[in-house]
Amino acid sequence: MYIVIHVLSFITVMSYIKLDENTKLESQIYIGFSGPGNSSKEQRKYSYQLGNEIANNDWILVSGGQNKGTMNAVNRGAYKA
Repeated sequence: MYIVIHVLSFITVMSYIKLDENTKLESQIYIGFSGPGNSSKEQRKYSYQLGNEIANNDWILVSGGQNKGTMNAVNRGAYKA
């Protein structure tokens, strides 16, 4: 079951909740990210920082993975964390 808990500009935060074999509740945060390839330096800077924070919080980044612009920056930020 996916629950969209927040949408802000081009960022979507989802929480994935499932029951394991012992019926304990587990929760994992998925951050969906997409953005323009022709982004400004400031947008890429914030996207990089966001990717870094996503990884540092053990959340899962879901991105189109474009090799330029904000998607590249968010992926690099997560990778370098």
